[in-house]
Amino acid sequence: CECVCRCCSLSTENKSLRQTIQAMEYDLQRLRNQLEESRQLEESLAKIFTETQIKILKNGGKRSTFTSDDISAAICLHTAGPRAYNHLYKKGFPLPSRATLYRWLSDVEIKTGCLDVAIDLMENDAIDEAEKLCVLAFDEMKVAAAFEYDSSADVVYEPSNYVQLAIVRGLKKSWKQPIFFDFSTRMDAETLNNIIKKLHTKGYPVVAIVSDLGSGNQRLWSELGVSECKFFTSIKIKNNL
Repeated sequence: CECVCRCCSLSTENKSLRQTIQAMEYDLQRLRNQLEESRQLEESLAKIFTETQIKILKNGGKRSTFTSDDISAAICLHTAGPRAYNHLYKKGFPLPSRATLYRWLSDVEIKTGCLDVAIDLMENDAIDEAEKLCVLAFDEMKVAAAFEYDSSADVVYEPSNYVQLAIVRGLKKSWKQPIFFDFSTRMDAETLNNIIKKLHTKGYPVVAIVSDLGSGNQRLWSELGVSECKFFTSIKIKNNL
């Protein structure tokens, strides 16, 4: 009798443990499904939002520190439509405030030469590869010769009669962006190649170059081996697009 009772007790305990294990397996599978759904959701969000923005969404909208890439992408979006940007921000989209954008821009140091900040911002433009095909144009512009003081950098610029300005424009899509300026200097082969390489690195292949036929530019074309019979030049760039 004692053995029978013992067997019944063990059978009951075994049944209870099996039910417990079954319940735990069910919970484990449910958690795995939730984890997979969360992973898929995060992958979908990553196609639209940055890592910082996803973090804000996970934390219920709690503000976080935006990276430079976050800020540059937000500036591109704000430039495309300030009113739309403000509307999205008020609706709770994980975007930097306008005050944050202005504060970041006020800290940007603009010096003569290649405008690396502008080229970095171009990388965040959400346009097709074909729309990134561009034309590089440069020209000398006459300016009023006067001393200029940059209070933010505490620098005095001497009077200059001319400024060399380079602008890149879309070949397929209508867009343009100044990417270089310098005073009282001509465009040379080294500077031109440097600009083209930087644009190429950010995904903007330069397919044509435009300038007038001033004496300085004629010297540049001679340096590049361009003439009436040879209207192209080659530039060695790693990782061709």
